[in-house]
Formats: sequence, structure tokens, C-alpha cells
Amino acid sequence: MKLSRVICLLLVFALIFTISCDEPTKEEKPSDFDASVKIITEAMQVDRDSAIKILEVLSSIGLDAKIDSIYVAEDENGITFYKVWFGLNLLHVYLEGASVSKVLKHGEVMFPSQADNAPSDDSLGDSQSAPGETIRLVSYTSKVRSGDEAYITVMGKPNTEYKIIVKYTSGASSARGLEPKISDADGKVTWTWKVSANVISGEYSIEIKSADASYKTTFIVE
Repeated sequence: MKLSRVICLLLVFALIFTISCDEPTKEEKPSDFDASVKIITEAMQVDRDSAIKILEVLSSIGLDAKIDSIYVAEDENGITFYKVWFGLNLLHVYLEGASVSKVLKHGEVMFPSQADNAPSDDSLGDSQSAPGETIRLVSYTSKVRSGDEAYITVMGKPNTEYKIIVKYTSGASSARGLEPKISDADGKVTWTWKVSANVISGEYSIEIKSADASYKTTFIVE
């Protein structure tokens, strides 16, 4: 009786061991850091060490989430840069070799530091804009599906007329909701419009203008 019980126990242990050995090893999901480094490496065509240094620079100026995508673009001077999307945020990243030379966010220079880029008092002259003459982004739909609604809210001068141009591949959109608007007493103005179901996936521009200021950004249609 005791011998049969021992044999049964040995068989049970052997079965448990066999099952545990047959279980497939679970692959570890890459961390946000590793995923971002991989995207930088592939999109910017740099090695891993350079990608890590680039990520460190971007993290130092506010990148606090995994990079979702990177697109290659050219500015108005024909210089290549990279549009780096993370969450609802967009950075324009310029490289010199495999190192970051400049980073813009909504047209503002984030790297090198503002202190390094600030003009001297003598250089401002009469060309310095008076307070309130700029257009600042408050929030907007950075990514939207074709057929859904998009919106953008900006802050400018109070009680001022602003015009918006949403440009697709076919040209400027005439969708309802994109008419000129007057900002409220705080300077805030919002547009909401429907992205046509016929708009193909891609990155498109938004431009907002007043009589003395303008602002440009882009959004993605998925």
C-alpha cells in the first residue's frame, strides 16, 4: 500500500513537472523607452546610442510618453526635419548628423534653451510684437478618423476676427464650421468641423490668421 502511494506521488510530480516545462515562455513586452528608441533608430536612421541621446534631449524638454510615430518633412527653407508625435503632442526635431540641433513645439524653440536663443535687447528694435499679437494653441484634435469631427482652440487677442484654413490634398476645406470667427473677451476662439469620409489618410495643415498674426500646425487623418 505504501509503495503504491509513493508511486502515485512520483507520477503526480512528474506530470506537474512535464506541464510546467511545456508551457511556452512569455515574451516580455518592450518598455516605452525601448519602443521609442526603436522608432527613432528606424525613422531617423541612426544607431541605438545616438537614438538614446536624441531621446534624452526630447525627454529633457517635455517628452513624457512613448513616441507614437515619426514623419520626415521639410520646412519652408527646404531643410529636412522630423515630426515626432507622442500622445497629443508634436515636436519638430532637426538633426545635425546624428545629434539634435533644434527642437520646436508649436513654433516655439524648445532646444537649445530659450536663454541661448533669446535676442539681445538691442536686436529687438521696432520689430518686437506687442503683447497679445500672437496666436497660441490651447488644444486640438491631433489625430482623427475620416468621417469624424475635429476641433481646434486657440488664444489670441480679445474680440478679434480670425480665419482658419484646413488644407487637404485636394485643397482648402470648405466644411461647415470653418468660417471666420470673432474671439471672445478672453481671446479664445474654437472651430469644429467634420472631416469628410473621402479624405485619405495622411498629415494635413491647419493655418489660423488674424490681421497681424498667424499660426500653423498639422493634424493626422487616419
